[in-house]
Amino acid sequence: MTDLEGLRSELNRTLELGCRWLAGLDAVLPGDGGAREQRAADVERLVRLHQRAASSLINIGLLGGFSSGKSFLLSGLQGHLTLRQVIHGGVLADQFIGILPSAPTPTTSCPATVVPVKDSEGELRAGGRGFLRVRFTDSDVWEEIGPDLSPIEVAAYASTETNVTARRERHWDRVVAELELLIDGYQLPAKLYDLPGHGSPNEIHNQIVRDRVHNADCFIYVANATRSLSDDDLDLMRFLHAEHGGRRVVWVVTAIDRAMEIGLDNKPAWQATVDLNNRYLHENFTLPDGRPDLGFIGGGFLPVSPAMEARGAFEAASGEPDRVARGNELRAAGRMDDLRRVINDVVRSGAGRHHVALVAAQTRAALEPHWNVAVDELRTLRIPVDQLTGEHDALRSRVRTFSTVARSTIARLERLLDERLRTVDRAFSGRRALAHHLHGELDAQVRETDVRRPRNLHRVEVRKTQAIEEWLNQDGAPTPLWDQQFEAFKSDVVAILAEVVRESMTEDELPRARRINVDDLVPPAERSPAEVQDIVQRAAGIVSLVAPLATGVATALGVVTGGLALIPIGVAAAAGALYGGIGYRKSRRDSNDVARTDYINHLDLAAAQVRQNFISAAGQSGSEVIERAQRILGDRRSQLEQRIASIATRMTDSEHYDLEERIRALEPVVAEGREALTALTDLSRSPNP
Repeated sequence: MTDLEGLRSELNRTLELGCRWLAGLDAVLPGDGGAREQRAADVERLVRLHQRAASSLINIGLLGGFSSGKSFLLSGLQGHLTLRQVIHGGVLADQFIGILPSAPTPTTSCPATVVPVKDSEGELRAGGRGFLRVRFTDSDVWEEIGPDLSPIEVAAYASTETNVTARRERHWDRVVAELELLIDGYQLPAKLYDLPGHGSPNEIHNQIVRDRVHNADCFIYVANATRSLSDDDLDLMRFLHAEHGGRRVVWVVTAIDRAMEIGLDNKPAWQATVDLNNRYLHENFTLPDGRPDLGFIGGGFLPVSPAMEARGAFEAASGEPDRVARGNELRAAGRMDDLRRVINDVVRSGAGRHHVALVAAQTRAALEPHWNVAVDELRTLRIPVDQLTGEHDALRSRVRTFSTVARSTIARLERLLDERLRTVDRAFSGRRALAHHLHGELDAQVRETDVRRPRNLHRVEVRKTQAIEEWLNQDGAPTPLWDQQFEAFKSDVVAILAEVVRESMTEDELPRARRINVDDLVPPAERSPAEVQDIVQRAAGIVSLVAPLATGVATALGVVTGGLALIPIGVAAAAGALYGGIGYRKSRRDSNDVARTDYINHLDLAAAQVRQNFISAAGQSGSEVIERAQRILGDRRSQLEQRIASIATRMTDSEHYDLEERIRALEPVVAEGREALTALTDLSRSPNP
């Protein structure tokens, strides 16, 4: 067992312990309906987290042009591509069935996520072809469609080119924003995002694509073996180049089974496609000194064939020795295991450990407030009867004081964030500002280039992205400065929270209190739409004071971040629209001189937009920290209020209390909760290899 497999096994064990522990609290804790409802809701959230998070160690975004074969490849990667032979026109024909629809002609599809889950008990009904969930553009609520649907039913939700009458009738007139497919059987511990591409006419789809790109740990760019890359692919590839932020890009040429003709050079046609595509990457994605950008290109394209692997499985299933041998040959020729090994290497290189640590921190943050209530209940049971009234009155006074301090604390944190953002914003000003840098790097190149031609414009745009990155990451520039400011801000938040919570404790509580640390600022795995809106509004309010945006702060926040990121966040890498949203577009009808002048003028706007987007992304990151701080303070207040209620119950119903029996029942529960929290704390600090 590898270290990562050991961590994953321990995470599974601890998540099971945490779910079981929280579900059993109702048997030993008193509480009104609200407290029980909150525990039940948290149990459901933890169960969902366990079912999903324990099975997925990496998030992968799949991008590619129309009909490149992304959905087909995704089905094959997870072992959900099957071959069946049918009679068509009196002839035996092959039909490949995947978990997502694929088509040989361009289709308009919505973003889809395939999530591996742990469903050993069958509760999720994710066996077979999986369980489909859909979110529509007119709602934030996920709707469960059902398990093991036919390919036609899934296609009716996934693509606008299919017959919507294959959907549930109530869904015929609704537009799908995104879909999610939960699968119990899988070959990779990976959540896979099937993304329709950059620049969809549906802005909601664009927003989701930006969000998924932001959340991805690595990317797979899919090209088809039947055609080599061309200028039609440049926009999407340039988008990925701007967005990848140092994350691994795995380049794949799929469908090599459809390009097996042997040429005069004695090589299959797909090999020529791979060679041409690699040359295309080397020519179009270069560093300023002209060398290929190997940080983006890597080792180039990997040829694969999901169809050959599926055909190999079909042959092997016959049980006939010759066909089994042929099936093994086909599987090897399909090279899908080579691709899986590459992805598993990314998991082992750090993404998997980061995932385990993050899930552990999120789980601990969900469990700890309930454990604190259990500890307080045990403490309450041990209070002598003649001290109950005094304890009750003292707690009520502490709650009033704490509530006042908590409100002022949030305002204080917002002011601190404002100061940190202003410090970073000042780094965009001065004699060596970004606009000055862009003009110095690009003006001469633009004046010598026909920017009306797509490939020429692409090269200038790539250089612009590189120039922005160079400027943002130099010493004293916004990226390293924000890294420093954000770490300092989180340290400030931890210190302030610790002080406020400590002041709400009695002297006998202090020695046993766990110290708040930066890991406590990790946001929950799930948020309601209202919580998301609160964070965006807070960020918009703070950022508007620092760097008012001509296009509107809230709009910029949406463009920059898509959904809400997990912290810590690398703003320059994570804020998608830093580069992707500031591309230059000019009609080819203009003269080249006019186009050149317009592009040079555009650099000033690009610099201004980078500044706005950077501060917006930083503000959103800081606002997430404040939101988590607010939740921690709210949990502390709830803890105090539940203790008041528990004391009041003892005071009014003391005759029916069997203290010794209740203490004996609660002590092992508190100990088991402490065991789970200790294990989760250790996992949340899992070291990198």
